[in-house]
Amino acid sequence: KYFYKVESGDGTVTTALETFKEFSSFLSSPLGLTAKNIGFNEIQFTWQSNPKATKYKIYINHTENDKSVAEQAINEYTLKELTVDTEYEIQVSCIDNQNKESALSEILQVKTIKKPLEIKFVQAQDISKTSAVINWITTENANSTVTYGKTNSLNLIEADSELTKNHSLI
Repeated sequence: KYFYKVESGDGTVTTALETFKEFSSFLSSPLGLTAKNIGFNEIQFTWQSNPKATKYKIYINHTENDKSVAEQAINEYTLKELTVDTEYEIQVSCIDNQNKESALSEILQVKTIKKPLEIKFVQAQDISKTSAVINWITTENANSTVTYGKTNSLNLIEADSELTKNHSLI
């Protein structure tokens, strides 16, 4: 492992960076870490390829004692089985041909999206010549709208602004 300290001076005054960085390779850290696709339970991201790297390590919500979640040779990765509507911090490092690791990339902060609303169990009940009751269930509280008509132009609307998971409109 290597440590470094940076100093600069103008001949009369010298200034030093008082913190040290620890790394084990002279490889530069990955650049251009970018989210490509963000879903409700996965995040796909990429970074610029480093020609001196033989593989890359991927870290999520990295702390000093954490281990990487993956190692691979290509500069793209998809995190899967993530929690819905949750923020993640992603970092990547380069590994050289002697298995030495670069410093970590800048942090990419990405939040998974909220899971799409699902409509289930749509039923028409109490059907008469002039009306019917339309019932359905949603996976989250939502308002209700039924668009209907005697032709496929669906020119009539019934709506309810109450937020519920169990919907019923006449």
